[in-house]
Amino acid sequence: MKKRMLVLLIVLLGLASVSGGCFLAQSAPTPVAVADTATSEPVPPTPVPTDTLTPVPTDTPVPTEAPTETPIPTDTPTDTPVPTDTPQPVTIAQLQELLREHGYTRQPFKGIGSHTDLRPGQTGYVYTGDNWMEPVKVYEDGYVRFEVLNDLDSRANRMELKLEMLDELFPEAFMAELRQAHEDYLDTIGRSVSGQAEQLWPPPPQDFWRSLEGQYNVSNINIDSYEVTCSLWFWQIECPEGYVCWFPSFGNQVFLGQSSFVFYNLELWLAP
Repeated sequence: MKKRMLVLLIVLLGLASVSGGCFLAQSAPTPVAVADTATSEPVPPTPVPTDTLTPVPTDTPVPTEAPTETPIPTDTPTDTPVPTDTPQPVTIAQLQELLREHGYTRQPFKGIGSHTDLRPGQTGYVYTGDNWMEPVKVYEDGYVRFEVLNDLDSRANRMELKLEMLDELFPEAFMAELRQAHEDYLDTIGRSVSGQAEQLWPPPPQDFWRSLEGQYNVSNINIDSYEVTCSLWFWQIECPEGYVCWFPSFGNQVFLGQSSFVFYNLELWLAP
């Protein structure tokens, strides 16, 4: 019954609205809530473009192994050697100047005797100091002979006086070797010569003193670039028959007939 009345009312209202539509203001429709029966689905998030992301720098990983140090060379580089000046050889002119500075006087020399020529063709001088029997004989070609009497008590000291002069000309190392050679030689010889002569100069026929000279007990050695010779030198003279002879250097000692001496010699070859 209620449903019929409701339908009738709706029809009547519909007719009224059609017929009186010119006279009545149209009323606003009543909103009817419509149930939303659709099921909702989650909206997926809008993807963020990857190329617009600012990269965040990551920390550099610390190496787990410590870096090895560069090995230091074990061989220490050597310094470049500095060239040293080559010592110049001692000359005859330098020696002669030295002898003059030490008070030696010079005379031409060939041999002890009046006519003996020990080195034919060569020009030599005898330099005399405090004892004319212990001279220094110098030749222009470089040959030099230092001479002292072969007295066992004095020969070493007398030769040392000459070596002290040479200290002013030669390097210290050379002089040390020269002194060693000098001392070694004196340990091997006595007061007199022995054996065969290395060289002998017989008396020239015209020599008043009948002078005889000879070199014995020769020992040669090279020190640096110098030739060194140690030897004993024999000298004999003869007082002519009917004469009385003497030696001024030995307190005017008188002798008759033959008289001889032995000298200890140290010989060098220098630059001319």
